[in-house]
Amino acid sequence: MQLHDAVRRELDEDPEVSAHDIAVVASDGVITLTGFVDKYAAKLAAERSARRVRGVRAVANDIQTNARSERTDPDIARDAVRALDSHTDLSHRVTVTVRHGFLTLDGVVEQKHQRDAAESAVKYIHGVRSVSNLIQISQTPTSIEVKTWIEGALRHGAEGRAGRVRIEADGNTVTLLGHVYSWAESQEAERAAWSSPGVIRVENQLVVEPEARRATV
Repeated sequence: MQLHDAVRRELDEDPEVSAHDIAVVASDGVITLTGFVDKYAAKLAAERSARRVRGVRAVANDIQTNARSERTDPDIARDAVRALDSHTDLSHRVTVTVRHGFLTLDGVVEQKHQRDAAESAVKYIHGVRSVSNLIQISQTPTSIEVKTWIEGALRHGAEGRAGRVRIEADGNTVTLLGHVYSWAESQEAERAAWSSPGVIRVENQLVVEPEARRATV
C-alpha cells in the first residue's frame, strides 16, 4: 500500500500525466499501470514517474493510447519525416513506417544519442500510438574504451553508484552487475552504458535492493 501511494503521488505531481485516467496496482515491488491516455508521450511519462519511486523493482505499462481525433497513417508519416529532417544529423539515415498509428524507425547511425534523438523527435506526434525503434548503431569501440566511458559516467552520478555497479564489456555488448537502491538508479546506470559510443546491446542484471529492505536482512 505504501508503494502504491508513493507511485500515485508521483503520477499526480507529473504535469505530463493525466493521473485520474491511470490505475495503479503494486505487488512485491512490481507496478502495473492501466488506463487510457491521448498521447504516446504521456504513456512513457507515466512509466518514468513510476520508475522514479524508491522500492519499485519493475513496471508493467499496460496503458492504452487513444488519440481524441484519429489521424491517417500518411499524415503521421509526413509529420514524422518533417520531425526527423529538423535533426540535420539524421537526414536520410532513418526511415519511417506507420501502420494504424504504430510507428517503426529503421536505419543506421553512429551513436546511441542519435538513435534516441530520432525516437524523441517522433514520439510526441499527434496520433502516434507507439514507437518501435529498430535503428542500428554502426560504430564499434574497444571493450576497454566502453568500460572506461561508463565508469566515468557513473562516477559523475549521485550516491556513489560506480562503487556498487560492476561493468563487463565484450565488444559492443555491456553487462551491468551488482546492487542498486532503486529502479531509477538501475535505469540511470543503463543509460550510462547506452551513452558509450558504439554500444548496441546492454544486459542490465542489476539487482534492486532498497535500503529499507537491506535494513531488515
